[in-house]
Amino acid sequence: MAGPRFAVHEEAAELVRAAREIGYPLVVKPVDLCAGMFVRRVDDEEQLAAAVGALAGFPVNARGQRRVPAVLLEELLDGPEVSVETVSHAGAVHVIGVTDKSVGGAPAFIETGHMFPAALSAADADAAEQTALGALKALGLTDGVVAHTEIKLTSAGPRVVEVNPRPAGNRITELVRHVTGIDLAAAFVDVSLGRAPTCGARTPGCAAPPSASWCRRRRARWRRWTVSGCGPRRTYSRRGSPSRGGG
Repeated sequence: MAGPRFAVHEEAAELVRAAREIGYPLVVKPVDLCAGMFVRRVDDEEQLAAAVGALAGFPVNARGQRRVPAVLLEELLDGPEVSVETVSHAGAVHVIGVTDKSVGGAPAFIETGHMFPAALSAADADAAEQTALGALKALGLTDGVVAHTEIKLTSAGPRVVEVNPRPAGNRITELVRHVTGIDLAAAFVDVSLGRAPTCGARTPGCAAPPSASWCRRRRARWRRWTVSGCGPRRTYSRRGSPSRGGG
């Protein structure tokens, strides 16, 4: 399971040593925050000290709980970042689709938008999916899990950034539902209760099975819609354009 080189330490001297071993530029991350809080690119020891100091000045998380003082350092990976949305049940992992993202706010990494399905070549999409599947199987997340696995498509091949055993945030689940008709929240409830997920694809834009006449009218506005089953490989929104959502 290929990922970035990384180190986790609490002491400043250990962080400096690890940063030299990994090599600049690198990414500084808290180990227990959310939504990209305090995630920063750093290019030298001065920036590293500033990023670690900023984290130390935030002793509680967004829920008011005391934070772990450890800091995660990661190799900075090149290339675009995507996520693979999956549903796992009874040992089978179904790929629902691949989402790409827009990131801004350097040196922070602020997600400013998402697009589903990702505008990728078939080869890149397959590489992202296979990497995510390998990561989920390596971690044993093949039953009762709706997962959101983040992948960097680097010049050296795909690399795993995060494996999140929960549905995607930032309204990605809504993008998926609007494009494919698959309700990942409902699938999450199903697999959590040990039931087979009810994630068969419907006509895009339908929250429930529509009437035949409604679908005939709707389909005239769509170039392509989802295939049946739990894991459409490619789905497109109205007029063949991918759907975009804000972060």
